Amino acid sequence: MEFWKTIEVGGMRSSELLTGMIAEQIKIGAWVSVAVKSLPAIASPKRVVSFTQCEVADLGFSEMPTQKQIWEKVKKMYGLCTEDAAMYLRRHYMDQPVGECLFVIAKPIDWPLGNKSIFRLGCSNGDLHRQLRFQILPVDELSHWPLKQKITFQFK
Repeated sequence: MEFWKTIEVGGMRSSELLTGMIAEQIKIGAWVSVAVKSLPAIASPKRVVSFTQCEVADLGFSEMPTQKQIWEKVKKMYGLCTEDAAMYLRRHYMDQPVGECLFVIAKPIDWPLGNKSIFRLGCSNGDLHRQLRFQILPVDELSHWPLKQKITFQFK
């Protein structure tokens, strides 16, 4: 795997990041503001993080893996992103190709009814529609991820 982006993360509370993205006209999914409230209220320490971007198949899978299999492999080989990393990445990935959907492999965020979610970065229509959305993860082993699905995660 090669480095894709290296950015500084941390130093801001999630609510501050959200306010900044709105000011930058990044389209925020309806559930993102709800999810941000469940993140730690204090800012994570500032640090420099390197990310890679790949397809699920690049992790060595020949058949569509489950969410659990992807997370286990990423956690063992590289490192899961922190919960706030997607917000920093969204602010720094302004040249995202139209039509790309990139899932950020991080510790899933718990929802009140037992669901788990992660962030995904999208670009639906050029510079005016950079998006940060929330994706509900399947909790069963019957749901599999496409081998061509783009993902990003951090290097240890």
